[in-house]
Amino acid sequence: MSMIVETTGFFFGDIGSVMLGITLFNANWRVSSVDGNVITTSTLFENLWMSCATDSTGVYNCRDFPSLLALSGYLQASRALMISALVFGFFSCLSGMVGLQCTKVAEGNSVLKGKFATAAGALSIFAGICAGISVSWYAFNITKDFFNPLYPGTKGYTYNYRAPNTVTSAKPAPQTALPRYESSNSISKYGKNAYV
Repeated sequence: MSMIVETTGFFFGDIGSVMLGITLFNANWRVSSVDGNVITTSTLFENLWMSCATDSTGVYNCRDFPSLLALSGYLQASRALMISALVFGFFSCLSGMVGLQCTKVAEGNSVLKGKFATAAGALSIFAGICAGISVSWYAFNITKDFFNPLYPGTKGYTYNYRAPNTVTSAKPAPQTALPRYESSNSISKYGKNAYV
């Protein structure tokens, strides 16, 4: 294999590992905003480790998630997969440095250098798979929570609730089915399976 291809692959593998580290500690994995007037505008954001809220003045408060056992299963799995991806990426960088033809480690043994280069590539692939599963699973749960009508978090549409009419006569009034939510958004006009 040519030295340019090896060096390019090593460079992209290292960049991917650095981006995984940045992604893991990024605070904006989930963002919800409550827009109103200037005073009450707030933004809620969270990542795998904490949840934060900020208002229009720029003041924000953060709280760590209380306990590992109190977290949902997908959040625990996303943490484990992202940490595994970082570990695989770190060992990929180490074995990739040894496996490069331009390094002096095991310079006379091209078979050993080839094995280290192959291991570095496999570890990079494992890191990418772990990170891809974690991010996709987290995004799936955000979408599932958004379309769940019983989810208590912030959403983009409102529920119009009308109290039942009280009738004083002996015969009860016929019940009419109320829609679960009505909104001017186009989201409420389509079924949930239109977004899959």
